[in-house]
Amino acid sequence: MDAGDAFAYGRIVSSYLSLNRFDEARAVADEAIAKKANSRAIHFSLFDLAFLKGDQAAMEKELALGKGTEHEPFLLGKKSAAESALGKLTVAQDSLREAEASAHRNGMKEFAAVLQANWGRREAAYGDCIKAKAAAAASLAEVPDGENRRFTTLALAQCGDTTGRKLLEAEGNLHPQDSLIHGLFMPLVEALNSLQKGDGSAAIAVLEPARRYELAGQSSNAPYWILYVRGRAYLQSKQADRAAAEFQKILDFRGRDATSELIPLSQLQLARAYALQNDSAKARTAYQDFLTLWKDADSDIPILKQAKAEYARLQ
Repeated sequence: MDAGDAFAYGRIVSSYLSLNRFDEARAVADEAIAKKANSRAIHFSLFDLAFLKGDQAAMEKELALGKGTEHEPFLLGKKSAAESALGKLTVAQDSLREAEASAHRNGMKEFAAVLQANWGRREAAYGDCIKAKAAAAASLAEVPDGENRRFTTLALAQCGDTTGRKLLEAEGNLHPQDSLIHGLFMPLVEALNSLQKGDGSAAIAVLEPARRYELAGQSSNAPYWILYVRGRAYLQSKQADRAAAEFQKILDFRGRDATSELIPLSQLQLARAYALQNDSAKARTAYQDFLTLWKDADSDIPILKQAKAEYARLQ
């Protein structure tokens, strides 16, 4: 209806990305730029495409285009996420600080708090709950009652801290019609709490109503999480084949959120599922794939240490 609508182009490009139709995503992005209908979403998608191809120069190009604009904090946040997804947490934290500083310069205080909350979510996923809780506390100190609450809850719930649920309930009370809070985040937090108690069956059950969101893209705020937590619950319940299927769904659709920490972690969890099946050959390959992806990762990340120890025991 409107051939120059930048938002429509952004949605088309992100949809192609979510379907792993990368060449078509690139073609539409190029068309949008040629028609001057490009938006932040277009440049996000181009960054993701470059990251998936390992094209550092193309990623730097997108960062340079955003420098000094209102898009800068978002692209720097994306850069930090990309570095985190490769286990490069030291450099990722430097990028995070740049993103936060840029957000404050642009009057985006709440976005800066979201960045910090998401950092805590990643630290928790990688097994460092001390840093995760510190990041969550810093985010809430910055903005105690913003959208960041849903992400701090994910950080806290992974670490067995149930106090985060109150934050999410407060967010839900403010937004009673928000389907993502009530249909995605609340089941996720309940499931994570069940996992911490060792009750994988309860986690699987509580996630069932959220199944419709399991392949949601970036606009869901938590892509892959339903699949990932259900996969972990199946692992805990010793249902290795079902666990492997959940993690494989994530790996089969890397374009939905290319810089998500759950992509490398799904590779690791897939290795664990194969090991539980006593399929040593597939387990070794999956561990090798994870360790290759994280070949330049910081050596002190807890989950990386665990992965190396598990892989060694297979030899």
